[in-house]
Amino acid sequence: MEAFGGKDNRKHKRANITAEVVYKYADILDYGGDLKTQKSGRSLDISVSGIQMVVDEAMFPGQVIKMDIHLPHEEVPLTTFGRVEWCRKDEAVIGIYRVGVNFMLIDADHTSLIRKITGE
Repeated sequence: MEAFGGKDNRKHKRANITAEVVYKYADILDYGGDLKTQKSGRSLDISVSGIQMVVDEAMFPGQVIKMDIHLPHEEVPLTTFGRVEWCRKDEAVIGIYRVGVNFMLIDADHTSLIRKITGE
């Protein structure tokens, strides 16, 4: 099976899931960014190691973002930091980008929740 635009190198089982993802760039956090600096996208799939999401701006490999992932049926968002691994224009929709993000820090409870979602 191939991932979007290339070879599939996944190490963990993924689940297709649509969830709002609110994110900020880490450098903005360092300088006391406000609510205006928050951006929003939506997830396409998730695993214990990362998330694929769609956003309306290009991101660059190596960028660090703080994410609040609002999973369905969960009252509290899953909050974590991640590193952008890749970003590609969505061929089907103008102005939309698909982004692969690896989780850098993730709480053990969140890992358990994702394992439950993916069936891993």
